[in-house]
Amino acid sequence: MIHVSHDFFHRWRRAALESGGEEKARQMELRFWELVGEGTAEAYRRLNPASLKAIVDLIARSSAIMGEEVTTREEGNTCFLVHSACPWPESYRASGLGGSCRPGCDRWFASTLAALDDGYQVETLSSLADGDTTCTRQFSPK
Repeated sequence: MIHVSHDFFHRWRRAALESGGEEKARQMELRFWELVGEGTAEAYRRLNPASLKAIVDLIARSSAIMGEEVTTREEGNTCFLVHSACPWPESYRASGLGGSCRPGCDRWFASTLAALDDGYQVETLSSLADGDTTCTRQFSPK
């Protein structure tokens, strides 16, 4: 199903590109991930995460289900989400559309977090799509 969902996304992205050009497709892609984040927050809300760590653990569980290798760690009031492997960078390359998964993931995580608790923020410290060895995101209070 992972390959099917990636193919679905990339074919949708191609339709957006064909109908509105690259800039419009990028705007639509970011809006797509924003809406996905809002939906993710709705699903997580039913699980009633009581802390930032609980939210980050839910994101990690979702990531693992989607075929990503991920760990979390907590340092004081800051949590880190570390992806050591992920199928998205390769599926972007294979789609032939160019671009990168990072803007979408950045928007997805930020949108999810904002919809759950606006008192937190997320920052990307490294990205597999940018050639780094991990995607590392830092979640912390604002």
